[in-house]
Amino acid sequence: MRMRRISRERENANKVEIWIACRKFIEQELKEGRATQFKDIFPNWKPTAHVGVFWTWGNDDNLNWFDYLVDADNLTLSSKNLYENWGYVRTCRGGDHGTIPHATAAAATKNFMFILNNQN
Repeated sequence: MRMRRISRERENANKVEIWIACRKFIEQELKEGRATQFKDIFPNWKPTAHVGVFWTWGNDDNLNWFDYLVDADNLTLSSKNLYENWGYVRTCRGGDHGTIPHATAAAATKNFMFILNNQN
């Protein structure tokens, strides 16, 4: 599984990319020396947040940049659409939160949400 943006994808220009990753998977990848782009944020990833949500902007030249939400539990993530969850992003890596154009983020994410259950 590719864990890092390695190039700008032409088909994703002017799009918001949304990545969803399981905390346990990222933890294991870090133990094995992979997924190092998550090393700095993992200490803030709450154990009750079983998944993290990551937003990138397809036009961004900085491939290390992403917004992320790693402190919301399943119920909280499931109660909001992706745009509302993006509004709770507290920290960015590699740039300012404003890198994703606000109108684009709204159009791309207001109609989408995902439902998480607590089964292991």
